[in-house]
Amino acid sequence: MADIMPVNAIAKLIGKTDKRLWRIIIHYVNRDLEQQDLSKVRRIGVDKTSTKPSHNYVSFFVEMDTNKVVFVTEGKKSSLVQAFKDHLLKHRGDQELI
Repeated sequence: MADIMPVNAIAKLIGKTDKRLWRIIIHYVNRDLEQQDLSKVRRIGVDKTSTKPSHNYVSFFVEMDTNKVVFVTEGKKSSLVQAFKDHLLKHRGDQELI
């Protein structure tokens, strides 16, 4: 449900706190990230978004062939490309193929 509904709405629906649900979501996202295999990634798109008016930026890297987000991080600086590269190498990706 978390991919189609706000966590707060889910919490009210099932009678749990949103904090508890966020802990569960974060646990499973981190578990899946550890198992992420980026060995087949060939094309990456990069974009950023922000929340107004505070302008807190989030950058995301998308595998263009599958339209799946493969890396998300705070900020918008060019140094985030190095952070993605590190993530790619950690998860069996090959920078030379991109």
